[in-house]
Amino acid sequence: MYTSVKERLKEYISFKKISEREFCRTINVAGTYVNSIRVSIQPDKLQRIALQFPDLNTSWLLTGEGEMIKKATEQFPADFMEILREKDRQIAEKDAQIKRLFDLLEKK
Repeated sequence: MYTSVKERLKEYISFKKISEREFCRTINVAGTYVNSIRVSIQPDKLQRIALQFPDLNTSWLLTGEGEMIKKATEQFPADFMEILREKDRQIAEKDAQIKRLFDLLEKK
């Protein structure tokens, strides 16, 4: 059992097979950030971590309770697939518009 936030964060970084420096660069903090953690993580840093590493269970990170890695269903909003389908539809519509514009330019 990992007793501190710092130890749990180091365990996660090891699990991801990245260096602490790479982790810090990814969340845009000083390369020594992980080792400078004393008691907990500031809310702004926790938000950066959650955004860049959505598989990390931040409750586990802060409390040690639960699993380190979120289940796949917890990592994305429930309507994630619907959002993807809508984006695909929008891209297809834009592609069609671009094709029509190219066709018009070729006729001139």
